[in-house]
Amino acid sequence: MSDTYLSKSIKLVKTPTGYWRIEPLPSEQSLAEHYASQYYQNPHGTYNSVYTKDELKNIELKNKIIIKLLGPMSSTHSVLDVGCGEGFLLKTLSEQFGSKILGLDYSDFGVKKHNSGVIKYFIKGDIYRSITNLVLDEQKYDFVILKNVLEHVREPEVLLQNLKKLLKPKGKLLITVPNDFSELQKKLKEKGLIENDYWISPPEHLNYFTKDSLFATVKSMGFEVQNFISDFPIEWFNANIHSNYNLRVENGKEAHASRLFLENYINEHDAGLALNLWVALAQLGLGRTITLIATCEN
Repeated sequence: MSDTYLSKSIKLVKTPTGYWRIEPLPSEQSLAEHYASQYYQNPHGTYNSVYTKDELKNIELKNKIIIKLLGPMSSTHSVLDVGCGEGFLLKTLSEQFGSKILGLDYSDFGVKKHNSGVIKYFIKGDIYRSITNLVLDEQKYDFVILKNVLEHVREPEVLLQNLKKLLKPKGKLLITVPNDFSELQKKLKEKGLIENDYWISPPEHLNYFTKDSLFATVKSMGFEVQNFISDFPIEWFNANIHSNYNLRVENGKEAHASRLFLENYINEHDAGLALNLWVALAQLGLGRTITLIATCEN
């Protein structure tokens, strides 16, 4: 594959650290307006007005895995959740570790809808401006969380550089991104089991990472990568024509339900063993998302 790629009339360019980026990029203003007024409010989008019992259980169990991956945490530790979405992780952190937490996002719609109790730990507005203000105030955090954010921003490297300024010495940065342009996706496409690059979805997703390109990007910013985990590789269902949800859209709901059942079954039995499984899958480049833990000396 060359350093440019055209998919569905959308142009992508390969960056020096290996991830793919939409070109041209939308303006910062148009993105801010989109996330403030449309992203969480869209009933057909990523986020839901109502979650099922299994979906809520899935969110809770995955948050426990995230906390286990971060390592020892206590009420003395401070946590910054950048792009905290609907506030589910903020809620878990507030219940387990107290009030030294802060969430940032463009919109408060999701937090108010699902976790209104953590609104006191939340700052609404332009994430870049909020981060700049925290840097100017010389705020420092033991943990900085960036779940499903890096794929959305115009300048991932600038964001990482600013977050580095907010970490205490040997503080930990956690990043989760979709696992896109993966080897599995390529193989499925070669076999005709995927018709199109369905993961390409601007204006929400502007950047597309694999484990290797995420590693290279984070390392280039001066971080030391400690570990990776993934989650259930839902795209396995596309390997079977009878469960394929790309060629047969009607299979999508069943694939989602099956993924929830299997992932919940694994995570609720033994968090330690589950973590080992997700680490192994990440090393294989499998999983719908990739999560990285890194530190820096500052």
